Parts: sequence; structure tokens; C-alpha cells
Amino acid sequence: MKNNHKHHIKFQSVLLKIKTTSHKTNLSDPEYLENNVIISGIAEDDLKNPDDEKKIVVKIAKFCDVDINEADMKKCYQIGNNGKKQIKLVFRDKEKKELFMSKRKESQITTKNLKLTGDSIIYLNHELTRQNQLLFKLTRDKKRELQYKFAWFAQEKYFYAKLKIVK
Repeated sequence: MKNNHKHHIKFQSVLLKIKTTSHKTNLSDPEYLENNVIISGIAEDDLKNPDDEKKIVVKIAKFCDVDINEADMKKCYQIGNNGKKQIKLVFRDKEKKELFMSKRKESQITTKNLKLTGDSIIYLNHELTRQNQLLFKLTRDKKRELQYKFAWFAQEKYFYAKLKIVK
């Protein structure tokens, strides 16, 4: 049979060989993180006034078509320094957080979409423990070293994926 020159994309997954004995306990240890979201990519100029954080969260939720108001937020405040401010958002319940996080994937959120300063991507991420932050950093470093396109965590294992075009 003659090759019809169609290209197929093949994902190759590889398990990261970083093992820690306390990793399982690290996942369930700080249950207080399960309702937390870290928002980054917002210019400092947009975070100068009191309650700017909450207003931005409401704008993001509206853009993502999620009904969130200040009553859904247990806490919402700035973290970080050196010009790299982030917003830490703590939801009152996990269901609202999960809805918010699932909708973020439907369209790219940018400062321009929200009529904020600049034109940069706004990232919404689950808050990680210090140990998981370190492990994820090591995973991303290894991903770059191997020239893989993706890195993720699932079922207590870190994975990489490389796209290959198969002819």
C-alpha cells in the first residue's frame, strides 16, 4: 500500500524519575489548599487600590461565564514582590473553585480581554505546597532539557509528552 503522505501526531509519554517518600503525604497534608487559586500575569498598575483583586477575579469569572461574587471568596489578596504580583484567591467551597478552574480552559484569558493594562496571558493555577512547587519546577526543567512540549502531574506521577509527526 502506497503512503498517502498523511501526517499523524503521536504522543509519547514518559514517566519522570523523581521519587520522594513523602510525596503522598504532601498531597493530602495541607487540605486547606484545595480551595485556593493563584492568579498571575496581571500588571502591578492594575493592583494599586483596595479590592482591585476581587474586582479582577469577578472580571475573570464573567469572562469565563462563571457566576462568582465576593460572597464566594473567603479571601482574596496580593502575594509576591519584585514586580511579579499574584492574586491568591481562596474559595468558600470546592465546587465553585472547580467550576472556575474548569471554565478557564475554554478560552485564553488575557489582560486585553479584561481591559486591563498590557496584553499578557493571565494564568489560573491550583496552589501547590512548597514541595510540589519544587517537584513541578524540576519537571519543567527536565521537560526543557528533553525538549518535550508538555509536562503534567496525574495519579501521583509526573509525565512528559513529546509530539512526533509520523509519516
